[in-house]
Amino acid sequence: MNRNVDICCGAGGMSCGFQLARKGDHWIGVDIWQLALQTYRDNIENSETIWASIDPRDAKRKLVPQLDWTTLGKVDVLVAGIPCPPFSGANIRGNRNYDSTLVESFLSIRDAVKPRWWVMEESPFAAFLFDEPRFMKANDHGLHQERKRLIMGNHPDPTPGRHWKRAHPAIRAQEVKAYNKNMRHSKRAMSCCQWFGRRLTSWDFRVLMGFPGEYVFHGDYRERCIQIGNAVCPPVAKAIYEAILGKENCHWIDFLGICCHPNANFHPCESLRTCKGRDALDVEFALEMSK
Repeated sequence: MNRNVDICCGAGGMSCGFQLARKGDHWIGVDIWQLALQTYRDNIENSETIWASIDPRDAKRKLVPQLDWTTLGKVDVLVAGIPCPPFSGANIRGNRNYDSTLVESFLSIRDAVKPRWWVMEESPFAAFLFDEPRFMKANDHGLHQERKRLIMGNHPDPTPGRHWKRAHPAIRAQEVKAYNKNMRHSKRAMSCCQWFGRRLTSWDFRVLMGFPGEYVFHGDYRERCIQIGNAVCPPVAKAIYEAILGKENCHWIDFLGICCHPNANFHPCESLRTCKGRDALDVEFALEMSK
């Protein structure tokens, strides 16, 4: 069981995706929005939440508590969905200023915590902050959504899933605006509601983002849509964690001296059932150890 921390967790899209890849991990969600933390606690199994900010400017204003990150102890996976308004072209306030304070703050937390694996999600417009930016698209992982995100970390590259060529625009937090059928926009600027030709419900947004049907969001319509629109798509996060688990299990299998089938996904049980080991006893022993 891993001990994972989700910074700027929001409603828990990243943690949800990791949980879809493997259950049983302990999760710590950190955010400044109490309502989103309530959604996180009620949906992420074996979790706890901390109300805290990673913005050093909040410490000066004394608005939100600051956390001594070294007190978290051992952390296996550190993830973060950094708020994107400073970089996002969909910023409804028009104050896109490319402020990298939150990104730099997360990287300093990463250096203090020293996790085995780390993953950071941001707007693709923040790519200039990194020498070798990496990107993922939601429609490469089974979603009908054109949502390209900057995904940085020390994790292996995930294997693309089902690709949807014809996808609707990315869901954004400002989808809470009332749908106006007379509004005319290009596809790039078009909202998801305009693309579908009707005002979507929060349930529609939940499904389009890839959240499980039983996932419950707290708040009114506006608050639910903001939580969903700001989240990381769970299927994308699931692909990332599967890549991490595959790398870990690959090392573990090599240690046992078992040769795995190259097309296996390296999940402890499923991949070992498809491998051709030196000895059947080794395979049975590995299966028993993976339980």
